[in-house]
Amino acid sequence: MRFERLALAVALLLGGLAPLFADDIPVDPNLVVLISDTHVGTNPNKPAHAARNEERFDQTVDKILAMNPRPALVLHYGDIAYSCGKPADYQMSKPIFARLDEAGIPWAAAFGNHDRRDAFWEVFPEKRGVEEFPDKLVVVAETDRAVFILLDSLEVGNVSTTPDPAQLTWLDEKLASLEPSGKRVYVGAHHPIKQTGVADVLKKHPNAAGYIFGHNHHWHCKTDDSVSRVGLPSTAYIPHNKYPEQERPLGYVTLQLGETEDVFTFHSRLENPQDGETFTVRF
Repeated sequence: MRFERLALAVALLLGGLAPLFADDIPVDPNLVVLISDTHVGTNPNKPAHAARNEERFDQTVDKILAMNPRPALVLHYGDIAYSCGKPADYQMSKPIFARLDEAGIPWAAAFGNHDRRDAFWEVFPEKRGVEEFPDKLVVVAETDRAVFILLDSLEVGNVSTTPDPAQLTWLDEKLASLEPSGKRVYVGAHHPIKQTGVADVLKKHPNAAGYIFGHNHHWHCKTDDSVSRVGLPSTAYIPHNKYPEQERPLGYVTLQLGETEDVFTFHSRLENPQDGETFTVRF
């Protein structure tokens, strides 16, 4: 097991015991924060609607640190970088992520189509995934009640993605190996489920609770063909002219893991009719 996975497992184990952080704010071992599409970067040609992405990401971390209790885990579902991930882009995000580290909140990330593996690992060399995919970022993170698997759907040069047979085979075997734990499993990636081809694998396993993704910059949840799907809003990037000013789906999502149901809640940073909207997965 790589050091990063060991450190994450230890941190989450401690989270399960509901410890206090250095500033004495307790942890909810069953609370997870989901973010996506922060698009932070140094590109000098960024349009006006993207100029404040770094600030918006930092303000989202303000909200996370203000939670009482705090979450056991923060997961980023890709497009960390603005356009074509460069080390300088990830250097801009590093002090923001460092605030989570300093607060003792474990975090993990997936790659989106705007990210680049080598540039990310140059800045975050400790953020590696499972040993089976040394050249990709496939992450397994656990809480008391759930396991989160983040797949690597990045195809450099393509906005979309296609199914990766090697990852699908590994996922099938991993879900089977996790069944004795009794924990539900949320699988995810940056791209939607139709592009990653994960649905057929999830339907085979009763412990597969659903699929989480980013990419579309839109809070949208449904259960389709027996698979629950949660589409995350952009956390920092306002889609230009795509939505009316008061309906831009900008924010983050909390996931409260319960004994018999899990509740996803959208938290908008702008006035939005969907703010506070929930999606429930029952067992």
